[in-house]
Amino acid sequence: MKLTYYLLLIAALLLTACNNNEDEEKEFIMTTPPIGETFEGSQTSITFESEDSVSIRILTPEKRMKHPEGKSKYLFDNGKIQILNPHEPSFPLNEATETFVRSFEGRFTSNNRLEARFTIISEHAYCSMMGTGLWYRVKHPQ
Repeated sequence: MKLTYYLLLIAALLLTACNNNEDEEKEFIMTTPPIGETFEGSQTSITFESEDSVSIRILTPEKRMKHPEGKSKYLFDNGKIQILNPHEPSFPLNEATETFVRSFEGRFTSNNRLEARFTIISEHAYCSMMGTGLWYRVKHPQ
């Protein structure tokens, strides 16, 4: 009888511990875009200029690049972000005069971290970057 009591007590404690972990693991949801903030990845940075516009910069551009930065519109919904391609799908990549986003879909996993699948093309398609990446908020000196 005592063994049954102890087993029930242990089971109740385990269930309580599991329920507490569920509260801690709730998904982060950013409710407003981080306007004025810059997020930096290994090759690019993204600055949220306004409620619907971002600038993209290649951090280590090739010497022949005159415009390693470009601007795009974006959509934001509950921490999910989609940066829109400023060109038609049939646009010839080598005719681009500035860096642009061909595709970018991601989400903020915290106030300081953005995860996304992306394709970013430089001017005249000198270089292209694609894959899955992480961008972290850059702290500006005060």
